[in-house]
Amino acid sequence: MIEIHIGQLIRQKQEEKGITISELARSIHCDRSNIYNIFSRKSIDIELLISISKALDFDFISNYYLPKIKQDNKELSITITVKKEGDKLIISECK
Repeated sequence: MIEIHIGQLIRQKQEEKGITISELARSIHCDRSNIYNIFSRKSIDIELLISISKALDFDFISNYYLPKIKQDNKELSITITVKKEGDKLIISECK
């Protein structure tokens, strides 16, 4: 199993992009101390990771987590059931 230390990966990408800690903090609406806290994390809330992905213009989910899920499970299969109600598409089941 591949271990992912997401905080280290975020730090690496932040440095590669040349974005300051202050700029990243402003982009995700938090203070600088929270950014240093994020860098120390081995795991992270998905909503926060999406915000960071947008701020750094890098898809952490596709680049790190999906390959890990595929490797861990050998085969990844997701079924989504979608219903149309009026003008809306409703996801009624995801497994």
